[in-house]
Amino acid sequence: FPHPRVASDDTFRRAFVREAWVASQVQSPYVGEVVDVPAERRTRLYSVMPYYAGETLERRLRREPPVSFEEGMRIGIQLGKALYALNRREIIHRDVKPDNVLLTAGGGLRLLDLGVARLPGVEDTPGDDIPGTPSYMAPELFNAQAGDVRSDVYALGVTLYLMFTGQYPYGEVEAFSRPRFTKRTPLNQHRPDLPAWLDVLLTRATAVDPAQRFGDAMELAIELEHNLAHAPRIVPFGPVMVAPVIM
Repeated sequence: FPHPRVASDDTFRRAFVREAWVASQVQSPYVGEVVDVPAERRTRLYSVMPYYAGETLERRLRREPPVSFEEGMRIGIQLGKALYALNRREIIHRDVKPDNVLLTAGGGLRLLDLGVARLPGVEDTPGDDIPGTPSYMAPELFNAQAGDVRSDVYALGVTLYLMFTGQYPYGEVEAFSRPRFTKRTPLNQHRPDLPAWLDVLLTRATAVDPAQRFGDAMELAIELEHNLAHAPRIVPFGPVMVAPVIM
């Protein structure tokens, strides 16, 4: 239910209804659903979602033990599929981050919060008013571009990098600042125990140039699945775990 303080605001009401409508366009086991309520049952503005037992990825990252390689790969693959479910319906999420990812009981995942999603060809946010969370926003969004599928790929890559390292690949971006995206920290500087191929994939996902990224989130999910099944993982070497280099 909207808070009574803002429920009468026409702009908020439209945004509230819009988010519920966008969610209703997607059927996926990885995206938060909206339950359709017959109009005759409505006496006021509200929306209904199923109850998902679990915790956000943001909350998971704040507790011990740290996310393991296997857990992180499972999350990454599912989150890639969640984004693809939106993108194939021409919906750009634009605010992918740990706080909008719900880890459900039994190892599932639901991507939430479609409040700032872009619907190309249906409606668009003006170029000078692009929403999102700065540290997860792709470089092109800071240049007044509306964002596309590859912008979501970038946010996915940053989310996975943060999940494994607790850091951002280009450093944290403060609100109202203009980042330069000049130096990306390799994954192995934070986690030498992770395989080199994972850094290769995340490097491509978070490339500054959109043309250098994966074409969509499913491409990244498929690469994660393939490498998890076939590529070398972590090899013990002395007191630390060293990832072999893939030639």
